[in-house]
Amino acid sequence: MVAGITALMFAADPDLTTADARQILYETATDLGDPDYDPYFGWGLVNASYAVYEVKNRADLLWPPIVDVSAGGYHSLFLRKDGTIQATGLNSDGQLGDGTTVSRATFGQVTEIDEYYGEFSDLEDVRFVEAGYYYNYVIRSDGRAFSWGCNTYGELGNCCTGRTQLPVAVSFWY
Repeated sequence: MVAGITALMFAADPDLTTADARQILYETATDLGDPDYDPYFGWGLVNASYAVYEVKNRADLLWPPIVDVSAGGYHSLFLRKDGTIQATGLNSDGQLGDGTTVSRATFGQVTEIDEYYGEFSDLEDVRFVEAGYYYNYVIRSDGRAFSWGCNTYGELGNCCTGRTQLPVAVSFWY
């Protein structure tokens, strides 16, 4: 539970330090026993909404803000107002969309390969995001759908099977 709250805190302010996050959790916890730390209740009951609220209040300017969140089996996607996506968590099937299978507890940008130049760039102009158990789907403002991650049974809709570690266009016509 604390890991999920901490993920939301870092989503609200990516520049938040671990020490600051810990301090905010301590300050916003509801004390259940003796003041401060006690052996039965620890630091108290974590107050998730108050902790995230405090992070937002401490951030001078959250840019670009998070407009949508989608959680998969063991990973999460955060859609930012500028249309880019941040991902964190398990990456065994490339579901973080960064071209690797390295899991991470920090946020990273979802990337794509430029169709013409073969260069990596941030996946941009996304309007909708949905995380599956080990895979993801997004729709950009131009209506194009992209998917990435586990594809054992062709669930990515790209006319093949086998995982993909970067977003690929969904093929609606076979």
